[in-house]
Amino acid sequence: MLLAYIEAAMKRAQFDLLEDGLYFGEIPGLQGLWSAAADRAAAEVELRERLEEWILTLTGHHIEVPELEGINLNARSVS
Repeated sequence: MLLAYIEAAMKRAQFDLLEDGLYFGEIPGLQGLWSAAADRAAAEVELRERLEEWILTLTGHHIEVPELEGINLNARSVS
């Protein structure tokens, strides 16, 4: 499920070439995630790494991860 979430998020990723020559990447809907690198491939790798860290940080602090493409990473309480 985690890999499916990461892949769905990366499909949403947008990259722009900035005036200074850096590539800026972000994932709409996932606030605060971005990367900047000398080329698009490096920006993509960095964005994926930051996405993974972001997910681990949120889940580690019991903060809800936004649902994406029907994928819910949040723990469900058992009653």
